[in-house]
Amino acid sequence: MPNILPQGEKAAAIAIVSVAPLPGGPLEASRLKQIMNNYNDIPTAVIRQQSLFASNNGYLMQFLSCFTDQTAMRAAGIWIGYNSSSPPLTNPVLVVNSNIEDTVYIAVISPAVIQSLTIMGFSNIANIAVDEATTLNYLYIGPNTTVQQVDSSSIGAAISQLNIPTIKSKGGKVLQAVYGSTINSVILGDQSYYGGPSTDNPVNTCATPVTNLNYGIISHNTIQLTWVNPYEQSPSNSYLFVNTYYRVKGEHAWSLADSSVGEFNNDSGFTFNQLACDTTYEFYVQVVCVNGAVANSSTLIVATTVADC
Repeated sequence: MPNILPQGEKAAAIAIVSVAPLPGGPLEASRLKQIMNNYNDIPTAVIRQQSLFASNNGYLMQFLSCFTDQTAMRAAGIWIGYNSSSPPLTNPVLVVNSNIEDTVYIAVISPAVIQSLTIMGFSNIANIAVDEATTLNYLYIGPNTTVQQVDSSSIGAAISQLNIPTIKSKGGKVLQAVYGSTINSVILGDQSYYGGPSTDNPVNTCATPVTNLNYGIISHNTIQLTWVNPYEQSPSNSYLFVNTYYRVKGEHAWSLADSSVGEFNNDSGFTFNQLACDTTYEFYVQVVCVNGAVANSSTLIVATTVADC
């Protein structure tokens, strides 16, 4: 049984649920009232009932539609259908169906421990950053939600637990953690994705990218890339390896090429041989240096496979 939390905001929330008109209000008003009797505010109700709400975005929106004072909800850290490229969104508690091209920023408060941030619905977040000397205890990335990166790399910053569950065969995505981030534990569902920490140290530099990046042979499933690797021509310059990245044009995430999709030509070329026919791809090449820094090619190659499926 859940703990009965103190009164406070709970009474007002229960009153809103209780007077919601039927039909037209929540389809399960009685159950919502029971939830609100157990928990004392809107974010707590959603966070404590994550599996229930994350599995059905329509049900979640019906619940949230009971609370019509958007100003009060935003003051409490609840953001629904928020779309913005700037400014950063600071200290939210619950974000639903939102597209944020800038940063969701977890800033220092007193005490500098923030219990949770929950991202749900069809949300796409560019960056979630934790301020220095701040701990975010719980970061929940619900199904259908994509976060491009999380950043807890500032001094004394930490995420205690990152939870990316799979519910009803639907998962969330966190593409990467910024270099130097502190994430104490990750819970990952079998249909969810976590790209792990970046190994790129932005403080380090890598002097010279590849040059003359171009494409040659093209067939229904093949595109050959070639480039000049300056490190192979100057052995005194140290580098570790060269990465080749590709994606279907229009998609956001890049994939790292390996032997399952083609063949390497030392560190001066790569031939893709498992591409889809009549499809436009984008490519770039990255040099990784011994100090952990990277140098990306200045040219982005765009090429289309032959329509001979």
